[in-house]
Amino acid sequence: MRGFFTAEKQLFVYHKLFQIQGAWLITWFGFKPYVLKSLSLIYVLGTLPLLGLLYRRGSSNKKYIFLLFALFLAFFHTMNLGFVFRPETHLVFWGLLSYLLLDSYFESRKKWLLLTSAFISGIGIATHLNGVVFTGASVLLLWLYRRWWAGLVFGTVATWGLLFFFTFDVRSWADLHQLYLQLTNWRDVSSGKYGWESVFRIFSETSRYFHSPPEIVYSIMLLLLIFPARKHVIQFHKRTLYYTGLLSLCVAQVTHGHNTNYLMYALPFMLVLATWSFEERLSVNHWKTPVAAIGVFLVVSWGYDISKFWGAYKTHSHKEMQELEVITEILPEKANVLSHHMLIFPGIEKLRIQSLVTYRDKVENGLLQATPESLFNEANKFDIDYVVLNKGNQDFFNTIQNTYGSFRFMPIPQVENFRVYQRVPTKN
Repeated sequence: MRGFFTAEKQLFVYHKLFQIQGAWLITWFGFKPYVLKSLSLIYVLGTLPLLGLLYRRGSSNKKYIFLLFALFLAFFHTMNLGFVFRPETHLVFWGLLSYLLLDSYFESRKKWLLLTSAFISGIGIATHLNGVVFTGASVLLLWLYRRWWAGLVFGTVATWGLLFFFTFDVRSWADLHQLYLQLTNWRDVSSGKYGWESVFRIFSETSRYFHSPPEIVYSIMLLLLIFPARKHVIQFHKRTLYYTGLLSLCVAQVTHGHNTNYLMYALPFMLVLATWSFEERLSVNHWKTPVAAIGVFLVVSWGYDISKFWGAYKTHSHKEMQELEVITEILPEKANVLSHHMLIFPGIEKLRIQSLVTYRDKVENGLLQATPESLFNEANKFDIDYVVLNKGNQDFFNTIQNTYGSFRFMPIPQVENFRVYQRVPTKN
């Protein structure tokens, strides 16, 4: 992070509660990738009983709960995000738990349920700023039912998550100013569209729902299940339907771009509505289309999951990791290395690693040119000993020569997917 608004001194913009959990795991177990990955899986497994609880609130039939679980686990992004250290599965858990308590508040009017739901929604915000989509949907739902004060209270209580996010590391006005600079120049914020253009984002959401095979079969399944059962859903499951719609609207308005990972936020609610619809269709003997829709979704989803994971293991990613291990063995202890971020896995205990992601952020913010000369001049300025470029970064910075200033290409026989440049002291 060096050179990006003094992030090398202190980084203020990060997913606070999410990365604090990761820091705890590293403190207890050391830097072990599979321990970090397991955290997301724990949240996936924790979401399952919450899914079942929400489903049972709208149905007395237990036999379809396992179908609901199968749909949830089959979705590509559940499998993918459940085995990487990312915050989406955390937000799914906290968002679903918050809604269950809010739903109970609607039934009982007990204030403690409203306050607890709001506090848990704040946990989502403290985990990742995208957690505001659940708070926004909850407040809008309360106002939709004319619970004006309840909506105001909910939003106020959930704001603790924002306060935590923005004040956790801040100890002075200088810190606050630095947080502002890092936040407003961060790639997802500086390149985002948050003016009047954001109003029309909802009209481009189809690019999220029909992006690739997993999203396409998911979206078609939802249409084929929920639309034919719409009268039943509106009559018996109106509140969950409204919340799901409001949540999807908030996702469209708040999140950056059309990242398909963010389909996860509304996934539990969509699938519960779909399972209720499936049950209703079978009860009136209209079973062919629903069964076919679910069957195709499960087959395509699991087929896609297996092919993607197997392909990643057998080909490029697996070979890249082997090459990074070779590079780690060759580079000297405590060397300052500017690299593709995956070097952190084999090299964190031996090397001092800086990520090329930040250098690309500098390019997007106009602080650096996308040229090899600019890249290596910047690396030299921050005392980098070695630059490790994968093919994507080679193309981005157009590094085709063997020499750039004081950096020389260092050929390694076993390495094909990376170019390693070593800084050679210049002679006076």
